[in-house]
Amino acid sequence: MSKSQSIATRPISRITLEERDAIANLALEPQYDALNQLYNQIEGTFRGLKPIQPTWVHYNEIVSDDNTRVDYELLGMAKYQGKVRLCHATDCDRNFEGDVYDLKPIVECPIAVRVAAVAHVRRLHERIVKSKEDFIPKVDAAVKELQSVWNELQ
Repeated sequence: MSKSQSIATRPISRITLEERDAIANLALEPQYDALNQLYNQIEGTFRGLKPIQPTWVHYNEIVSDDNTRVDYELLGMAKYQGKVRLCHATDCDRNFEGDVYDLKPIVECPIAVRVAAVAHVRRLHERIVKSKEDFIPKVDAAVKELQSVWNELQ
């Protein structure tokens, strides 16, 4: 029987805090690795969808005490250091410049952020596909207009 198995079979009241911490670490470390591996696989799949622009879903809205500002977290596909990545960011309803704050790949975020974001991955997938569907008429109109200009030039 390994030390961790031996510790785990003792009543909780007889296990030291350090031993409990070691048990928790043994349980969590492979899960953290699995979470990151799955996020990396999903990132690759989402990149393969060829998002046409940065695409985000909002979650975890927090209204300021005086009701003058709403902060929220974002999960999305956006360019990060020249490559489209599955990212986390923050923003607020008072950001009129357009750029999000604290942009970083989700796999580089604290574990609590990575766990909370899981609930929004499916919605992001839907948003990526919907944004492409909504873009079709714009591209169709652009092609039609450009064809018209080309025809006039002939």
